[in-house]
Amino acid sequence: MKVDYRGARGSNAGDDFHELWAVRQALTLLSPDSDLKAVTLEGVAERDSRGATPESWDGVDCALYFGGYDAPEATSIELLQLKYSAADAQRQWTIARLVREKQGRRGSSVIGRLARAWKGIRSARGEKPGLGLRAVLVTNQPVNPGVPEALATAAQGIPDDYVRKPGAQPTALHRLVYASMLSTNEFAAFAAVLDTQGSIGSRFKIEEDTLRAISDWTEMDARAVADRLQRFVHLRMLPEAAGERITRESVLVVFGISDPRALFPCPLAIRAVPNLVSRTGARKVRDLLLAGAQYSCLHGAAGVGKTTALQEIGASLPEGSLLIPFDCYGAGTYLDPSEYRHRPRDAFSHLSNDIAQHLRLPFLLGREETTDYTRAFKRRLIIAAQTLAASRPDALLVIAIDAADNSVAAGKTQSPPEPSFVHDFVRLTELPDNVRFSGGRSNRSPV
Repeated sequence: MKVDYRGARGSNAGDDFHELWAVRQALTLLSPDSDLKAVTLEGVAERDSRGATPESWDGVDCALYFGGYDAPEATSIELLQLKYSAADAQRQWTIARLVREKQGRRGSSVIGRLARAWKGIRSARGEKPGLGLRAVLVTNQPVNPGVPEALATAAQGIPDDYVRKPGAQPTALHRLVYASMLSTNEFAAFAAVLDTQGSIGSRFKIEEDTLRAISDWTEMDARAVADRLQRFVHLRMLPEAAGERITRESVLVVFGISDPRALFPCPLAIRAVPNLVSRTGARKVRDLLLAGAQYSCLHGAAGVGKTTALQEIGASLPEGSLLIPFDCYGAGTYLDPSEYRHRPRDAFSHLSNDIAQHLRLPFLLGREETTDYTRAFKRRLIIAAQTLAASRPDALLVIAIDAADNSVAAGKTQSPPEPSFVHDFVRLTELPDNVRFSGGRSNRSPV
């Protein structure tokens, strides 16, 4: 049976593609190595649209702002027009399709709307130097090779009469210039930053990629989170939401995180010591780590320098190694009821995200009570170890738990008493070969 893609069925497929594409960009906002700051849908940021007619942004299904939240701040901006066909995925985007006008209206073609949006955002920015500005056609259909070839010829010079209506048998470049309604100089600049991305895959492939990405970010049900994100995006595609920006903070709310501190609930309160003096104990632990010992413990009376020794150990590891300290003492706040440094939920979330931040990996998001945070930490530890080994085969990933006895003591003061994450931490086994666990505690403190 042949599927009927006419009317609402085909339109819904296109809308679904737009929403899924936007969800994938929203997830990019969370990436530690991304400079993406804001995403807008069905137009540009409200500040950038002032003074322009709504028709100026008809060609913008999605705008990406890098390095800032609007044109005056951003270091670069991408204007995307999304085209999806479920019925005819193999039909090519040709010059004729790009310049085809709706009901004979000038500027209503795909190339015309993109050009108008590009000109509008460039005007909104003014003369800011170094602003990267790209216009992008994103489609699941292939792009005919003649399109990028014609755009490339613009760099060689454009005849002045190309702004006039083409006659019989015009060149491809002439048709593009006329349809864009730009001057020849403007079109040369526009063609240099116009990107046509064809054959990017079906909406089902994008949905699969999105679910996989979400599963890297959270231990929550990926499908439920994806549905929430898609609903979140859908609401921002409505006319009354025009100009609203999707930011990192707004996406975190979808994951149930309203306070950015939830990503790092146990901030380090240890001061770095300059001009470290080498100590025998620190050197011995360092040698044990290098020799393959995956578990080690520094113990001694309070104030003898266990915390400082951990810093010395970190500085003497092989090049590219990473020592991640966890501060159980928290400058004396470990007994503060609002800190909860002893809880597995907070401690393993913090450790997971500290590792992720250093190695540019996805954060551990979501605050579900049913999440097994010990298991989640172990999973991310394995991924981090693989990432580090791929770039630095001799490097070590050392997780150093400072003042572990304070964490145990904090758990015991709760009513009823609560277990410390330290107990789960020391029970983790089958560590990757390049991972080491180290800790510090007082001589007389049981752990």
